[in-house]
Amino acid sequence: MTSNPLLAPLDPPAYADIRLEHLTAGIDQIILDNHNALARIILAQRGLPTWDDLVMAIDALDARLNNAVRLIVPLYTRGEAWKAAVDECWLKTQAYHQAKLQNATLLALYQRLADSAHGALFSHERRMSLQQSIKAFRLSGAELGETERARLMNLQTSISAQRNLFLDNLAHATGAWTLLITDARRLQGVDALETAAMARKAQAKGLEGWLVTLEEAPCLAILQQATDRSLRETVYRAYHGRASELDAGPDNGPVLLELRRLRHEQAQLLGFASFAELSLQTKTAESTQQVTRFLQDLSTHSAAWRSAETARLRAFDQQARLGGLQPWDIAFYAQRAHRHPLALSGEEMRGYFPLEQVVLAMTQLADTLFGVQITPSSTLQAWHADVRCFEVTQGHALVGYLYMDAITRPGKEDYAWSLRVWNRHVDAEGRFHKGAAALFCAVERGDGVAPPLLTHLELRKLYHEFGHCLHQLLVATTDYRLSDIDSLGPDGIEFFSELLERWCWSAEYLAGISHHYQTGKALPQSTVQAFLDQQKQQQGLTFARDLAMARLDLHLHGETYPAAAQSLQQQVVEQFDAVLPWPLGDFERPAQAFDHLASGYEAGYYSYLWSRVYAIDAFARFEAEGVLNPATGRALLEAIVAPGAGRSITAGFKVFRGRDVSPLPFLQWHGLTP
Repeated sequence: MTSNPLLAPLDPPAYADIRLEHLTAGIDQIILDNHNALARIILAQRGLPTWDDLVMAIDALDARLNNAVRLIVPLYTRGEAWKAAVDECWLKTQAYHQAKLQNATLLALYQRLADSAHGALFSHERRMSLQQSIKAFRLSGAELGETERARLMNLQTSISAQRNLFLDNLAHATGAWTLLITDARRLQGVDALETAAMARKAQAKGLEGWLVTLEEAPCLAILQQATDRSLRETVYRAYHGRASELDAGPDNGPVLLELRRLRHEQAQLLGFASFAELSLQTKTAESTQQVTRFLQDLSTHSAAWRSAETARLRAFDQQARLGGLQPWDIAFYAQRAHRHPLALSGEEMRGYFPLEQVVLAMTQLADTLFGVQITPSSTLQAWHADVRCFEVTQGHALVGYLYMDAITRPGKEDYAWSLRVWNRHVDAEGRFHKGAAALFCAVERGDGVAPPLLTHLELRKLYHEFGHCLHQLLVATTDYRLSDIDSLGPDGIEFFSELLERWCWSAEYLAGISHHYQTGKALPQSTVQAFLDQQKQQQGLTFARDLAMARLDLHLHGETYPAAAQSLQQQVVEQFDAVLPWPLGDFERPAQAFDHLASGYEAGYYSYLWSRVYAIDAFARFEAEGVLNPATGRALLEAIVAPGAGRSITAGFKVFRGRDVSPLPFLQWHGLTP
């Protein structure tokens, strides 16, 4: 077994040595070792539990298992067998953690330590870590009876299985549909770079023409730019009917309803009225009522915009004499309604942001604001040749690794996400453990003439995920639990990534990093501002859809369960029609493709809007003091990032801004104020 690299020291990661058979064998062995070690710890600590021999000893077990299983997650891209093995390892790891957190004896030891005389003398950080651990035990059912704990374990296993089924169904539906276009006239209006990518996809399959897939980039390009209305209809219907009863594959509707039923039973078993109430126990928001008010306030503030947008779209309908505007016309005409006469097109703008230049700019931003150096590594191993590896240095010390898997390829998802691989911390022996994070995007590969180039949307996604990675790498607490930023909850986690996105809305910053891939020229700030003004106007539809999804999510998981005689689709229509400027088509099934409901953001999709309110208000200080002001960056780092889960975003924000958050900057930016 010693030849299994997952059982050897993992730093630095030896991806080149990991084979398929190592995955389940390695994780099984670590879980077995942990069970045996846990039994020894419980026996030894029954008399007088201590910080080092209870808390830090168990943290070390968790770190070993988590480090190994998160390290292998990116290997799913190597093929179906690898994906199946990664999924199996992940489910086994979750089952181990669930069983550990349901251990009533272990909870009693943690509670005894917290209540002890020497526990009362612990630092604030240790007391907070202990309380978070105790809370995790209770939310996992450690205080339930044996029968209830067994039922809860079964529920959690079923929830994990249904989540995986939902995501697999969606991935299958997305990958199964293609449309081959052989007449170039049908793609009139679509950016040349997008049509070139479609041509390459066709060539890769030995076809002539242009291959349209249901990935986000080509679908958006067609819906916003294609003058061929029938093409827009075909793509829109396919994209918005994925994984539903209208699709050829499995329907995610029953899966989502089963997930909702299982989560509601889980919440009630733990003593909560709804899954939303249970979910908020680990989030910044204080109650479902507070979140409901937040979403309702946004709905109210957006009413005037919604009316104006509806009127604008109707005017376009009359002008174009379409005989009735349809859902596949909305993005196309909305873009034209907000077109700035002096703004560059998206394709022209894209030429100034080659991936290589943007990555350099991101790392320089991190250095300037936060004093962290992110330098390419020629020695670190990765899971694929496309992945770029970086060493992260802070204060002349190597503190972690960053992986960027940015280029699209077969077998890899078409969306952007990030993976928190390792938490940096210090163990009981005083040894420092590095952090690690991985960033995934789906940027089109260069065609030999042009390198990979980023649209403004891709730029924002890249900075967003880079924000998640930086947050993971810059947490400075030595405590393992408090260095886990997942403990902040989605509304806390999303703040820093939403904040990093704000630099993509700064004309001053974007002009400074622009660099045309052919001429090397930069853009004037006024030109960038005109483009951003146009893009900003088009953000209204994005905001409205995010608001609709957040309302639906909270409705499905809130106190209204079970809804009267309403079907899933009726609930969708009710929530969407309340905030969108145009009604859903009778064929649209947004819930069936709502992947956040199966990826840890259930009852938490509001977090994107919630954290954006904080982010826009926080960025206002940078706008006032300088978007590249190191002092402001260090203040943010110390107030919000470095403490990790040891300080809530709400408390950290108050330190950074000297006051509570205000929704006004958010409302002003979105044009929602009178």
